[in-house]
Amino acid sequence: MILTISLILYTFIFILYSFNLSTTVMFFIRFLHGISWGITTTAATTIAIDNIPSQKRGEGIGIYGISMTLAMAIGPMIGIIISDAFDYSFMFYSSTLICIISVILILFIDKSKVFQKKSYSSFLEYKNIFDKKSLPVSLNFMLIAIPYGVISAFISLYTKEINIGDTGLFFIIYSTGVAISRIFGGKVFDKNGPDKLIIASTFLIITGFILLALCNNIFIYVLSSFILGLGFGISFPTYQTMVNYIINIEKRGTANSTFLATLDFGIGIGMIMAGIVSDFFSISTSFIFSSIIVFLSYIIYLFNIKKYYHSNLLLK
Repeated sequence: MILTISLILYTFIFILYSFNLSTTVMFFIRFLHGISWGITTTAATTIAIDNIPSQKRGEGIGIYGISMTLAMAIGPMIGIIISDAFDYSFMFYSSTLICIISVILILFIDKSKVFQKKSYSSFLEYKNIFDKKSLPVSLNFMLIAIPYGVISAFISLYTKEINIGDTGLFFIIYSTGVAISRIFGGKVFDKNGPDKLIIASTFLIITGFILLALCNNIFIYVLSSFILGLGFGISFPTYQTMVNYIINIEKRGTANSTFLATLDFGIGIGMIMAGIVSDFFSISTSFIFSSIIVFLSYIIYLFNIKKYYHSNLLLK
């Protein structure tokens, strides 16, 4: 019910962009769109996890995550093609049509496996917004999301600055790395747990940022994007699977909401941090700072989160 309502609202808001709106009204509409997006992604993620067998949760979350990665890579390219060939209004109508198809696809979800609460309490109660048990893992993941925000905000500007390749190429190669890592990373999690994956993702992300910061040719540019894709592609579903292994089924929606909120906060902090560091130093320096933050997250994982996760693990 929540997914259907939020997705219908998300779909309807696309139509409003076509009208001649004031800046204030546009900000308000963007705010509403953000709310509907946040609810939609949380509900969809929770439903997907409900449909994944517990013994294959790592693999399932990894595969599910590919859909978001592909959408974020393909969506901007389609948007640019449509806006160049037609106009922005046509692009918004096209987005509305795609969302309508998404609403129709809800009808095909196997609802028998989706957990439904038998009683309902206030939506605004603290316990229904943030899950305390999942917070330590989610906050450590936020440190990984900060460097991701740095890439999102500044890779286009950096690409122009070094005059190598183009942003589209970066994200295509990056998405390829993410897709490959998520297919195999989930299986490794289901077999051996998160520890080795955290080590691998830390090494890959740090290596990718260092290469990107020192980039002086197209080969290093492509290689760094692929390595970063592998690293982030392993890290994101690994932490999300950890969250879903330490909470009870009735708290799954709240826990995933908490996790996704830390992702959004991390990306926002990363964008701001990159802007400040770039003003004082350079964009490449912000990439070095990002690698340090990733290393810090691993230190926290090693001495705190690892023990916390294994002591709270519900599915042995």
